[in-house]
Amino acid sequence: MLCIALPVLAEPPRWTLEVVSVERCDAQEARHVRVVVDPRVASGTQHALREGWRAEVFSAFWGVPSGPVGWVGARVLPFVAARLYAVATAELDLQPEDELLDVGCGAGMLLGDHATAQRFVAGIDASPIQVELARERLAERIAAGTAQIVLGDATALPWPDGRFSAVASVNCLKFLPDPDQALREMHRVLRPGGRMVHLTDPPTTDPEKSGEVDAFGIRQ
Repeated sequence: MLCIALPVLAEPPRWTLEVVSVERCDAQEARHVRVVVDPRVASGTQHALREGWRAEVFSAFWGVPSGPVGWVGARVLPFVAARLYAVATAELDLQPEDELLDVGCGAGMLLGDHATAQRFVAGIDASPIQVELARERLAERIAAGTAQIVLGDATALPWPDGRFSAVASVNCLKFLPDPDQALREMHRVLRPGGRMVHLTDPPTTDPEKSGEVDAFGIRQ
Protein backbone atom coordinates (compact mmCIF):
# COMPACT_ATOMS: atom_id res chain seq x y z
CA MET A 1 0.00 0.00 0.00
CA LEU A 2 1.31 3.46 -0.90
CA CYS A 3 0.12 6.37 1.22
CA ILE A 4 0.27 10.07 0.44
CA ALA A 5 -0.48 13.02 2.66
CA LEU A 6 -1.54 16.25 0.99
CA PRO A 7 -2.35 19.64 2.52
CA VAL A 8 -5.97 20.81 2.43
CA LEU A 9 -6.13 23.94 0.31
CA ALA A 10 -9.23 26.10 0.72
CA GLU A 11 -7.90 28.86 -1.55
CA PRO A 12 -5.47 28.85 -4.47
CA PRO A 13 -1.92 29.04 -3.12
CA ARG A 14 0.59 31.55 -4.35
CA TRP A 15 1.47 29.20 -7.18
CA THR A 16 2.74 26.62 -4.74
CA LEU A 17 1.61 23.11 -3.89
CA GLU A 18 3.48 20.96 -1.39
CA VAL A 19 3.34 17.21 -1.30
CA VAL A 20 4.35 16.67 2.29
CA SER A 21 5.10 12.96 2.37
CA VAL A 22 4.97 9.72 0.50
CA GLU A 23 5.61 6.46 2.27
CA ARG A 24 5.33 2.83 1.36
CA CYS A 25 3.27 1.61 4.29
CA ASP A 26 4.07 -2.07 3.84
CA ALA A 27 7.81 -1.51 4.00
CA GLN A 28 9.95 -0.92 7.04
CA GLU A 29 11.59 2.13 5.54
CA ALA A 30 9.36 5.10 4.77
CA ARG A 31 10.51 7.58 2.16
CA HIS A 32 9.45 11.19 2.60
CA VAL A 33 9.64 13.77 -0.14
CA ARG A 34 8.73 17.42 -0.37
CA VAL A 35 7.88 18.85 -3.75
CA VAL A 36 7.18 22.55 -4.31
CA VAL A 37 5.55 23.23 -7.64
CA ASP A 38 4.96 26.37 -9.65
CA PRO A 39 2.19 25.24 -12.05
CA ARG A 40 3.22 27.91 -14.57
CA VAL A 41 6.57 26.26 -15.23
CA ALA A 42 6.90 23.00 -13.31
CA SER A 43 3.72 21.00 -13.82
CA GLY A 44 5.03 19.82 -17.19
CA THR A 45 1.58 19.21 -18.62
CA GLN A 46 -0.56 20.71 -21.34
CA HIS A 47 -3.28 18.06 -20.99
CA ALA A 48 -5.72 19.67 -18.54
CA LEU A 49 -9.25 19.87 -19.98
CA ARG A 50 -9.76 23.34 -18.55
CA GLU A 51 -7.71 26.29 -17.29
CA GLY A 52 -7.00 27.01 -13.65
CA TRP A 53 -4.45 25.93 -11.06
CA ARG A 54 -6.61 23.09 -9.74
CA ALA A 55 -6.98 21.49 -13.17
CA GLU A 56 -3.31 22.04 -14.06
CA VAL A 57 -1.97 20.50 -10.87
CA PHE A 58 -4.51 17.66 -10.78
CA SER A 59 -3.81 16.78 -14.40
CA ALA A 60 -0.08 16.69 -13.68
CA PHE A 61 -0.67 14.44 -10.67
CA TRP A 62 -3.56 12.21 -11.77
CA GLY A 63 -4.47 12.72 -15.43
CA VAL A 64 -1.19 12.59 -17.37
CA PRO A 65 1.48 12.47 -14.64
CA SER A 66 4.28 14.90 -15.42
CA GLY A 67 6.83 17.06 -13.66
CA PRO A 68 7.61 16.69 -9.94
CA VAL A 69 3.95 16.20 -9.02
CA GLY A 70 3.68 13.49 -11.68
CA TRP A 71 6.67 11.65 -10.24
CA VAL A 72 4.72 11.29 -7.02
CA GLY A 73 1.36 10.65 -8.68
CA ALA A 74 2.70 7.86 -10.89
CA ARG A 75 3.77 5.96 -7.78
CA VAL A 76 0.51 6.54 -5.92
CA LEU A 77 -2.04 5.85 -8.64
CA PRO A 78 -1.47 2.09 -9.05
CA PHE A 79 -2.40 1.53 -5.42
CA VAL A 80 -5.40 3.88 -5.54
CA ALA A 81 -6.81 2.06 -8.58
CA ALA A 82 -5.78 -1.49 -7.63
CA ARG A 83 -9.33 -2.62 -6.86
CA LEU A 84 -10.52 -1.34 -10.25
CA TYR A 85 -7.85 -3.33 -12.07
CA ALA A 86 -9.08 -6.47 -10.34
CA VAL A 87 -12.69 -5.70 -11.28
CA ALA A 88 -11.81 -4.91 -14.91
CA THR A 89 -9.90 -8.13 -15.49
CA ALA A 90 -12.57 -10.19 -13.73
CA GLU A 91 -15.27 -8.68 -15.98
CA LEU A 92 -13.20 -9.48 -19.06
CA ASP A 93 -12.94 -13.12 -17.95
CA LEU A 94 -9.42 -13.30 -19.32
CA GLN A 95 -8.24 -16.59 -20.80
CA PRO A 96 -4.67 -17.76 -21.52
CA GLU A 97 -5.15 -17.30 -25.27
CA ASP A 98 -6.27 -13.68 -24.92
CA GLU A 99 -4.31 -10.75 -26.30
CA LEU A 100 -5.10 -7.77 -24.08
CA LEU A 101 -4.72 -4.02 -24.57
CA ASP A 102 -4.85 -1.59 -21.63
CA VAL A 103 -5.61 1.98 -22.80
CA GLY A 104 -4.26 4.47 -20.30
CA CYS A 105 -2.13 1.72 -18.78
CA GLY A 106 -0.38 3.95 -16.24
CA ALA A 107 2.44 2.18 -14.42
CA GLY A 108 1.34 -1.18 -15.81
CA MET A 109 -0.19 -2.71 -12.70
CA LEU A 110 -3.25 -4.11 -14.48
CA LEU A 111 -1.07 -5.85 -17.05
CA GLY A 112 1.72 -6.80 -14.67
CA ASP A 113 -0.36 -8.03 -11.75
CA HIS A 114 -3.72 -9.09 -13.21
CA ALA A 115 -2.90 -10.36 -16.73
CA THR A 116 0.14 -12.53 -16.16
CA ALA A 117 -1.10 -15.65 -17.94
CA GLN A 118 -2.29 -14.11 -21.22
CA ARG A 119 -0.60 -14.82 -24.53
CA PHE A 120 0.19 -11.15 -25.21
CA VAL A 121 -0.45 -7.86 -23.43
CA ALA A 122 0.04 -4.26 -24.53
CA GLY A 123 -0.43 -0.88 -22.93
CA ILE A 124 -0.47 2.71 -24.08
CA ASP A 125 -0.18 5.88 -22.01
CA ALA A 126 0.44 9.57 -22.71
CA SER A 127 2.74 10.04 -19.70
CA PRO A 128 6.47 9.31 -20.22
CA ILE A 129 6.78 8.81 -16.45
CA GLN A 130 4.06 6.16 -16.48
CA VAL A 131 5.42 4.45 -19.57
CA GLU A 132 8.87 4.13 -18.02
CA LEU A 133 7.40 2.56 -14.87
CA ALA A 134 5.22 0.18 -16.91
CA ARG A 135 8.21 -0.92 -18.99
CA GLU A 136 10.15 -1.63 -15.81
CA ARG A 137 7.26 -3.63 -14.37
CA LEU A 138 6.89 -5.72 -17.54
CA ALA A 139 10.56 -5.86 -18.48
CA GLU A 140 10.79 -9.66 -18.59
CA ARG A 141 7.69 -10.03 -20.75
CA ILE A 142 8.82 -7.25 -23.08
CA ALA A 143 12.18 -9.01 -23.49
CA ALA A 144 10.33 -12.24 -24.22
CA GLY A 145 8.18 -10.58 -26.88
CA THR A 146 4.89 -11.15 -25.05
CA ALA A 147 4.31 -7.55 -23.95
CA GLN A 148 4.54 -4.07 -25.42
CA ILE A 149 4.26 -0.65 -23.75
CA VAL A 150 3.82 2.39 -26.00
CA LEU A 151 3.97 6.12 -25.37
CA GLY A 152 1.07 7.46 -27.39
CA ASP A 153 -2.42 8.83 -27.85
CA ALA A 154 -5.58 6.92 -26.93
CA THR A 155 -7.39 8.60 -29.82
CA ALA A 156 -4.90 7.27 -32.40
CA LEU A 157 -3.94 3.74 -31.34
CA PRO A 158 -0.86 2.42 -33.22
CA TRP A 159 -2.22 -1.09 -33.82
CA PRO A 160 -4.08 -2.56 -36.80
CA ASP A 161 -7.77 -3.38 -36.87
CA GLY A 162 -8.75 -6.42 -34.84
CA ARG A 163 -5.37 -6.80 -33.13
CA PHE A 164 -6.72 -7.65 -29.65
CA SER A 165 -9.26 -10.02 -28.19
CA ALA A 166 -9.81 -7.85 -25.09
CA VAL A 167 -9.46 -4.15 -24.25
CA ALA A 168 -9.43 -2.58 -20.80
CA SER A 169 -9.39 1.08 -19.80
CA VAL A 170 -9.48 2.36 -16.22
CA ASN A 171 -10.00 6.04 -15.37
CA CYS A 172 -8.79 7.13 -18.80
CA LEU A 173 -11.69 8.58 -20.80
CA LYS A 174 -12.51 11.26 -18.23
CA PHE A 175 -9.19 12.97 -18.91
CA LEU A 176 -9.36 12.92 -22.71
CA PRO A 177 -10.43 15.87 -24.86
CA ASP A 178 -12.18 13.48 -27.29
CA PRO A 179 -13.37 10.37 -25.41
CA ASP A 180 -15.69 9.36 -28.26
CA GLN A 181 -12.73 9.04 -30.63
CA ALA A 182 -10.86 6.98 -28.05
CA LEU A 183 -13.82 4.60 -27.81
CA ARG A 184 -13.92 4.32 -31.60
CA GLU A 185 -10.23 3.42 -31.61
CA MET A 186 -10.70 0.80 -28.90
CA HIS A 187 -13.50 -0.74 -30.93
CA ARG A 188 -11.37 -0.65 -34.08
CA VAL A 189 -8.49 -2.66 -32.60
CA LEU A 190 -10.89 -5.16 -31.01
CA ARG A 191 -11.47 -8.27 -33.08
CA PRO A 192 -15.02 -9.58 -33.74
CA GLY A 193 -16.36 -11.28 -30.64
CA GLY A 194 -13.84 -9.49 -28.41
CA ARG A 195 -14.63 -7.90 -25.04
CA MET A 196 -14.06 -4.39 -23.76
CA VAL A 197 -14.34 -2.93 -20.25
CA HIS A 198 -14.02 0.71 -19.24
CA LEU A 199 -14.23 1.75 -15.59
CA THR A 200 -14.49 5.26 -14.18
CA ASP A 201 -14.24 6.02 -10.48
CA PRO A 202 -16.32 7.67 -9.21
CA PRO A 203 -19.07 7.72 -11.84
CA THR A 204 -21.49 10.64 -11.96
CA THR A 205 -24.95 9.93 -10.58
CA ASP A 206 -26.55 12.92 -12.33
CA PRO A 207 -27.25 12.30 -16.05
CA GLU A 208 -27.51 16.04 -16.67
CA LYS A 209 -23.89 16.51 -15.55
CA SER A 210 -22.54 13.72 -17.72
CA GLY A 211 -19.86 15.15 -19.99
CA GLU A 212 -19.22 18.25 -17.90
CA VAL A 213 -15.65 19.10 -16.88
CA ASP A 214 -15.25 20.13 -13.25
CA ALA A 215 -12.78 22.54 -11.63
CA PHE A 216 -10.16 19.78 -11.41
CA GLY A 217 -10.31 19.10 -15.14
CA ILE A 218 -12.19 15.81 -14.78
CA ARG A 219 -14.96 14.93 -17.20
CA GLN A 220 -18.04 13.69 -15.33
